[in-house]
Amino acid sequence: MSPVPPDPLQPCAEPPKPSPDRTFWRTRLPALVTTVLLLPTLVAVTVMPIGMIVGTIMAFVFLPASVIGVVLTCCAVLIPLVVIATVAWYALKRSGWRRPMGIVLVLYVALALPLLPVKAVVLLSEAGLLRTPDPVGMGSEDPPWFLWAYSLVGAVLIVLVVMEFLAVVRARRVGEGAGGGGGPTGSGWDGIGAAAVALSVVAVPMSSLAYEGAARETADHVAADVSVISELEDPPVVLDHTTWAPWWVGVRDGDDRVEVHYRREPEAILEVHTVPLVPEAVECWEEPEEAGCAPARTRLPELGEGEVRVALNLETPSAPVDASTVVYLEIPDSDRMVVLVPGIDQSRSFLQGRVRYDISERELLEYAEGLYLMDQGDTEAVHRLALAAHLAW
Repeated sequence: MSPVPPDPLQPCAEPPKPSPDRTFWRTRLPALVTTVLLLPTLVAVTVMPIGMIVGTIMAFVFLPASVIGVVLTCCAVLIPLVVIATVAWYALKRSGWRRPMGIVLVLYVALALPLLPVKAVVLLSEAGLLRTPDPVGMGSEDPPWFLWAYSLVGAVLIVLVVMEFLAVVRARRVGEGAGGGGGPTGSGWDGIGAAAVALSVVAVPMSSLAYEGAARETADHVAADVSVISELEDPPVVLDHTTWAPWWVGVRDGDDRVEVHYRREPEAILEVHTVPLVPEAVECWEEPEEAGCAPARTRLPELGEGEVRVALNLETPSAPVDASTVVYLEIPDSDRMVVLVPGIDQSRSFLQGRVRYDISERELLEYAEGLYLMDQGDTEAVHRLALAAHLAW
């Protein structure tokens, strides 16, 4: 009897494909959660400090608003953003997410949204495209970025997880593994689109809350300035001129020194200081040949009766400001004086030193004719000054 031939070898069975549930819960979900949790922190500890440091250096090396300085600062910010996006994209792709770069981009949009509402409202209001019930300054603080960033990327996370879970359920029902042999499958653009819609919906109440907070902040700052000015022992001197608008107001060294800065177009700054009499000015008026300045007299009815003593261009004006083009005016019947001086030119490189705008003594004397003592009891006028200064940017 011949031996029975052995059965032909059966082909080895393929290893079982991972179930969609297992792939989702063990791979994709942990990768997405880790990315969402780390992304705001990585941006906060890398991108923002780099932007601040490089921007400051560029302001010293180049002009503060120079094109090359802005370009180099943007490049310095984009490099860590690209590195973080690349790492996040690779991690999501390796875990099996479809369209990982789309997910990273929608997360970046979520991080950028908290920086936009207040500034967008101010720009639209100034352009006449939006009427706001309360004024808001561009310098107002945006919503707390870290809190809002985590809230928004958290919303993206929830939407993506829900959409991916629904895709897994659909794949299981039709008997197809969502893992597709380990390849990237899932909700894809549907999840990204749903996350973008969710961000758009959240942006509306977020913008409203941000505006309300900025409006309260503006009102508080203006009220604080009004309170300080109204409680001054001596009234400050302010400027009434058609081409100059209030840009900044403040009280320094207790109640002894009040500064109101004005701005005109093209941009230039004029500083009006109300300060105690300083020895340099007194010496100029009493002994001009030794003080190295030009004394003069003029009439400024808004500052007081009679002639006002003027000191022009002191050689060593160490107090109260350091500048070569200065006009000092004595306030009659007072132990205080007014100083008119050009403001610091912020369009010049800091490496050039404290460069002031080119405003001559003759122009300063012309502007002096618009000076007047503010009535601290006129609350409306004080509020108008403080509000105009706070809204300027």
